[in-house]
Amino acid sequence: MIKVVGYSRVSSEEQAARDLSIPAQIKAIKRYVDDRKDMILVAEFKDEGISAYASADRRPGLMEMIKLAKSTDVSQILVHKLDRFSRN
Repeated sequence: MIKVVGYSRVSSEEQAARDLSIPAQIKAIKRYVDDRKDMILVAEFKDEGISAYASADRRPGLMEMIKLAKSTDVSQILVHKLDRFSRN
């Protein structure tokens, strides 16, 4: 079984009000995992109101996710769209 974590982020209230909301991103990630019988979602992480341009140490959800990924056998990080993870 492939262990994965999900990461969601919004940088503004405007994004949160549109289809980029944290719940919408989590729903998309869960649907992706549910469609694959070889994956299990072991944790979800989020950062609200934080730009993708912010350094990793200013994104607590991202830092928690990295810590978990380094200390367990998580093999993939899933995001709704790549720009939720990083702009660079």
